[in-house]
Amino acid sequence: MLALLVLSACGGGSDPEPGTPTTPTTPTTPTTPTTPGTPGTPVASGSPSSPKSLSFESSNTIGADPFFNNFTYVASADERLVVRVNLAAPLSDTESARCASNPGTGSTPSSYSSQIHIYDSRGVRVGGICGEDLTFNFPAPGTYMLNFEFPSNGGGTINAASLVGVSPVQFSDSGDGTPTRPKKLSTLTGNAIGSNPFNGYYWVQAAQGESFVLGVQLHRPLTQTQKTRCASGAESTNNAQLRVFNASLSQQVAVACGEGLRFVAPAAGTYIIQTDYGVNGGTLNASRL
Repeated sequence: MLALLVLSACGGGSDPEPGTPTTPTTPTTPTTPTTPGTPGTPVASGSPSSPKSLSFESSNTIGADPFFNNFTYVASADERLVVRVNLAAPLSDTESARCASNPGTGSTPSSYSSQIHIYDSRGVRVGGICGEDLTFNFPAPGTYMLNFEFPSNGGGTINAASLVGVSPVQFSDSGDGTPTRPKKLSTLTGNAIGSNPFNGYYWVQAAQGESFVLGVQLHRPLTQTQKTRCASGAESTNNAQLRVFNASLSQQVAVACGEGLRFVAPAAGTYIIQTDYGVNGGTLNASRL
């Protein structure tokens, strides 16, 4: 009986004194997820609600997920935008042919997921194209969003240039080959063609009625499939073309799908030649007649 009373007075020997608070157990801190798109993480830059600013000074990076490939640009009146997409896995001949059959310009997109979309400030699609090259005339000044949808091509980079005013192009002997700063065309030596068509612009002065013969030597000659498609029409989307424009890049003077082009200058002045062969570089040769 005495032992039982002693045990009862001690309260079993393990409970805290009355009125003493217990120390709560610290809950385990959950690991913060870092994968973009994981619930609970901030939305990554480039999303529709947090688009990136389109850069003209350097290339812009895009990924495989179109949700994060959004860029904004504030356009002025009568401005034109030239865009080139350089994909890790360039469009195949089949993809290019599909784009040609369903280009997705204007308000209606292409049914193929290899395209550029342009939306106005209300989110309404006002332009775009299925393919890797886009020249767009802004219908009005304001803020626009560009979305790049190339989910099967491993991401890549974008180059862009703005053409504003009557004389948007700078002509010099030290141009970098971009639409606004083309290289000077040599008719005495070969002109190097790089692997990015955005830097494949050249300028030349011509007298009225003067003829030019252009020929391209590519690192990888055009395939028979490309030649067959070229034979079906001068304009093509298979990265196998020569184009000639006026000095403001506002009017196309001549075009040829293939490795050669002859053109006659309709008036005295400066003309711009574009080589568009995708990642297939080489040499552009030119002669005056």
